Amino acid sequence: ADFFAAAQAVTAGISDWSDGHQDVWKVVQACLVAVSGRGVSTATARGEAFAPLNVRVTPVGAAIPPHAENNHLSWPGYRAIAPQLAGSILSLYLVIQAPDGGGVLELADVLAGDERVVMPPSGLADLTEVAPRYTPVALTEGSLVLFDGGRRFHRVTTVTGQRQRITVGGFVAQSPAASDLVVFS
Repeated sequence: ADFFAAAQAVTAGISDWSDGHQDVWKVVQACLVAVSGRGVSTATARGEAFAPLNVRVTPVGAAIPPHAENNHLSWPGYRAIAPQLAGSILSLYLVIQAPDGGGVLELADVLAGDERVVMPPSGLADLTEVAPRYTPVALTEGSLVLFDGGRRFHRVTTVTGQRQRITVGGFVAQSPAASDLVVFS
């Protein structure tokens, strides 16, 4: 399937998914405008828009290992996006369904670019030699978080219990002219 057709379907699906509540993307967009005082545009490639947000499901028993989004900018899939971005990539997500246990966002005290961090081609950092300290971020259903996921390594702990973790999220960066924010997922 065409990536951009799928991106448009995801965007429409997230809007339709609101089930009588406010459109999730419109709420996130309004928050970004309120916090930054800038407009918000969606990253494009070949004249087509990326989805601003996507749905992220972390099943019971799964975790998300340490990573920092800025480390991904050299990947082939980011080639079309990278020129549209300036500064660090911010991560954002809205908690739709909290798991019974675990599934906690943890921010490491290690930044991307630390020479002690081993970065294999997979992009999943090996922080063994760094032994980072992690700070948990307490979030509940309906919480919206925006953090410097581009520079700060972060992870999500193993989801436990019967309920999977469901979030809607994406990435935000300043445009090169600093006139607006650019979102993509």
